[in-house]
Amino acid sequence: MLLFYRDGVRGLRLTAAAKRLLVECWPDQFLPYLSGSTETNQLKSEITRRLRLHRMAEVLVTMLNADVSVLPWEKPALFSPAPPDDLTALDRPAYYSSREVKELGAQAVKVRGSRSTGVLLAGDHAFPIYNTGSSQMKWEDKAELRLKALLEMELCQTRLPAQLKQTKQAAIIFASDMGQMAPLVGVDKHHSCFVLSREFEPFCYLPSDHHGEVILQLLCDPGEKAVLDGILRKGFKPPRLGDRERRHRW
Repeated sequence: MLLFYRDGVRGLRLTAAAKRLLVECWPDQFLPYLSGSTETNQLKSEITRRLRLHRMAEVLVTMLNADVSVLPWEKPALFSPAPPDDLTALDRPAYYSSREVKELGAQAVKVRGSRSTGVLLAGDHAFPIYNTGSSQMKWEDKAELRLKALLEMELCQTRLPAQLKQTKQAAIIFASDMGQMAPLVGVDKHHSCFVLSREFEPFCYLPSDHHGEVILQLLCDPGEKAVLDGILRKGFKPPRLGDRERRHRW
């Protein structure tokens, strides 16, 4: 690994020798990522691109710690241009990064500009994943609407209809703390409130720490989630008619 600095930010890069070693020893796992002019093999020196990679890496680590399948050889190639003929329901939660979604080819051009880091599939649920980190993220409504439509068409209707036909997409948003919650629920009117306005409702807001990992595990287990929902509902009265409309006006 090489240590380098740019714009006051420290980073690490694989050396050419390290890339060759990985490709020679584990070609099936690393050749697609470390050969040719692939996206992961290109230098990303700009601050914005490096921060984007960092947010994506945070999500990958969280998924791994929550026992979600993230490595390509642990899950079916759902987003390949020609999906396998023997696709069946996933037997365990699986996370597909935005790079894997782009393997759709021309179809993926439609979601260029989306801030999603990928999509989590767990049981009969599909969760588009976002990570705001420690700063407010600028949303583009149309891009997120296109992502939702693409997932609906490719996953719910075409590739895994038996598992996801009845699903209602709910976003999961990771953040470093609760400071980014206010803009997402519309408290800060200067920022787009895409999650609650049109694209994804409901959504889950999780911290990028051990607490978030535990909650993520609960979301991936329908039985445990139902128990948790029952506990949280104890002591509450049924919603009154018109409460939902008043909340939206507020």
